[in-house]
Amino acid sequence: MLRQQEINAAYNVTLAEPTLYKAHLGAGIYVSISENYPGVSLRRHWMLKGQQEVIPTKNGIYLPRKQWAALKIKLEELLAAYPELDHVTICANSHDGNQMGVLTCRECAPFSWLY
Repeated sequence: MLRQQEINAAYNVTLAEPTLYKAHLGAGIYVSISENYPGVSLRRHWMLKGQQEVIPTKNGIYLPRKQWAALKIKLEELLAAYPELDHVTICANSHDGNQMGVLTCRECAPFSWLY
């Protein structure tokens, strides 16, 4: 998506939706790429009951393209040095394929009342 962001800027393409990519990492933390900023945002989000969309907080970090690329290289080096990290369970809770367990987990679905 960072490459797409760069192409859009080069051809002066403006999208109706400024967010090119957004994914939940866990516990209310999302990664996003916006058309407005050339980099990656890792930010905690929150939502009031009754709202339909999560809202970013000021709690987070923004990484320009070069810093994001450097972080990815360091993560690859970390995984090469400690391959057991590749098999770590993302959530400390064991859901055992139970969808209700996932939906009630504050780590996996911090805004579960939305569903």
